[in-house]
Amino acid sequence: MRKLAGLRVTAGLTQLDVAKKLNVTQCAVSTWESGKYNPSLDKIVQLAKLYGVTEQEILMACTSAPTTIVSQSEVNKNG
Repeated sequence: MRKLAGLRVTAGLTQLDVAKKLNVTQCAVSTWESGKYNPSLDKIVQLAKLYGVTEQEILMACTSAPTTIVSQSEVNKNG
């Protein structure tokens, strides 16, 4: 399990829970957790609050993922 997914599971949330709370698709959450894309900076802040961790911990959880940060609209275009 990737680090970002582990933080979500520790917080007792599903991908769908996170998607609804951050107003993104479940696919977006999945792409963050798989490392295909990193969440945007505003989503990193929201994830940290949601998971009860620091923004730094979210960034560290994403370090094994590519460093591309994209907007939600770009994720939606790419499926």
